[in-house]
Amino acid sequence: MAFRLKKKTRKETKQKPRKLALDFSFQNIGGYDTVKEEIRDAIVMPMRHPSLYKRLKIRAPKGILLWGAPGIGKTLFARTIADECKATFYHIRSSDIMSEWFGVSERRVKQLFYKATKTRPSIIFFDELESLAPNRQAITIEDARTSLLSSLLSEMDGFVPLSQVTILGSTNIPNRLDPALLRPGRFDKMIYIPPPNKAERKEILKIHINGKPIDQINIEQLAQKTNLFTGADLELLVNTATTNWVKKFVKNKKEPLSMEYFESALKMVRPSLKPEDLRYYEYLRNHFERSSNPNIRDDLSPTYYG
Repeated sequence: MAFRLKKKTRKETKQKPRKLALDFSFQNIGGYDTVKEEIRDAIVMPMRHPSLYKRLKIRAPKGILLWGAPGIGKTLFARTIADECKATFYHIRSSDIMSEWFGVSERRVKQLFYKATKTRPSIIFFDELESLAPNRQAITIEDARTSLLSSLLSEMDGFVPLSQVTILGSTNIPNRLDPALLRPGRFDKMIYIPPPNKAERKEILKIHINGKPIDQINIEQLAQKTNLFTGADLELLVNTATTNWVKKFVKNKKEPLSMEYFESALKMVRPSLKPEDLRYYEYLRNHFERSSNPNIRDDLSPTYYG
């Protein structure tokens, strides 16, 4: 089977370039139907129908914590939530907030929430939340993050309740967060995003393979061989196989992207997770689900932080 790249015609080359927008819809996330449904109920529905929730006096979750192993797709889910809600999205990292100067970090938090209320509906997404709000019992009193956490808690509570402003957080070590964050009225809901199972890995592989010049690719076999692969690992696998194919395509333009390239890539790309990591996250999941108290043992640490 010969494969040829489509050449641009003169008419196509004269067309003005279009600015493409990234599509973060749920359709572009393979599998995770249960997680998607949980997100729709907790975030999307209240933001799309605020008057209905207000009339029925239903208090929507103020904050939602997405947690799971590194590379599992927490940031992708956060961006998809903002797209589904048609909301202004603020992606905040610790470097965006933290400052060595006294009072600057607290002022940045206050300005962030003020700006989010002016651009409603909006979503504030704190990536790697544990770096901004660690457990105060595990840090020294002199740590600047103590006052930063107090400022964050104050803004979340607020004298005037937040309306059409949802706070998202992501972490892969939820037991290192300060318990005050996880009480009702702040981060009301915790959504665990597990590693993809075989069926979900097939869906993720289909998304990443889509548009590639593939020939006789056994996705069922690939999904079987990629146990403990995260979404990021699967993306790297497809990218590695395609990159190796491109090297030969330059020399031999008749060769398609076949299964042998993926077999070769499997020898180069290893899963980020280990069986003990999976057991650890399952333990945390069971603990959070069976207890309303967010305080959990802090003597356990994951073997992999990412």
